Amino acid sequence: MTRILLTGAGFSRNWGGWLTNEAFEQLLGSVHIEDHLRQRMWSAKSRGFEDILADLQSEHHKSRCAG
Repeated sequence: MTRILLTGAGFSRNWGGWLTNEAFEQLLGSVHIEDHLRQRMWSAKSRGFEDILADLQSEHHKSRCAG
């Protein structure tokens, strides 16, 4: 029998995890984030944290494969 766990918004909160906006704010406040990346994150904030992360991962993968 296949078991499926359905989750929704705020699911990680049950275990003390961050919500998306909290993770986003932590990243923006990090001293390890360069200014150009911080600006890109702010400009794409309305699309959502997961979309921004997917874009950055895709760009990183393409740059590694091209170089």
